[in-house]
Amino acid sequence: MSQGANAFINALRSNSQLVNLNIGNTRFPGSFCKELSHALSSNSSLRIIKLGNNPLKEEEVEMLFGGLRPSLYIIGLENIMVGRGLYQRLLKFEEEHSLVIHYGKSGDNQRARPLSASSLKLDEFIITNHGKLMPLAIEKDKDKSGCLPVAQFQDCLHDAGFKVTQIILKEMVDKISLENGTVPYKEIMSGKIPFVLQKLRAQSAARFVPVEKDEDY
Repeated sequence: MSQGANAFINALRSNSQLVNLNIGNTRFPGSFCKELSHALSSNSSLRIIKLGNNPLKEEEVEMLFGGLRPSLYIIGLENIMVGRGLYQRLLKFEEEHSLVIHYGKSGDNQRARPLSASSLKLDEFIITNHGKLMPLAIEKDKDKSGCLPVAQFQDCLHDAGFKVTQIILKEMVDKISLENGTVPYKEIMSGKIPFVLQKLRAQSAARFVPVEKDEDY
């Protein structure tokens, strides 16, 4: 392994501030995967890792997953070919660790992406800017409910530096809002947007059980 690669591995092992690692499209060799896997297993701060558009073989992808920690929220595997067997194992890994694996291709399996590209952008911003967003949201949350109206959460994102047009921002935030038009920001700050909303919407639905009409009335 080269001197530069060694320095990268050592830095990854010891870095306690790194949240988002993008080594996609770097064409790192498959022989690098074993050392990278060991380094990833030592890093507890990482929340997002992007590995897409690299010429990795299935066994190399599986080797990398052996070192991933449950603290991860998003894994990017865009345009890495994955066959049926590994594809099923990755689905199980995704479910067990409550994270999102973003696929581009999966061999002869065409998988619906769990999040659109725009939603992933929003998710990444929330994860990496938690320290800016949370105080802004708490300040606006006058009733301390842990939820904000969509417009107020949009303002928080804008003030924290999320740079998209207002139209696109509204479309993104609408995707993470509840049926009552509020955004559960305290839950969403965990970064696991799709899983959190599935849980919250189920709880919300359970609170509103339809009452059947009395036939004798």
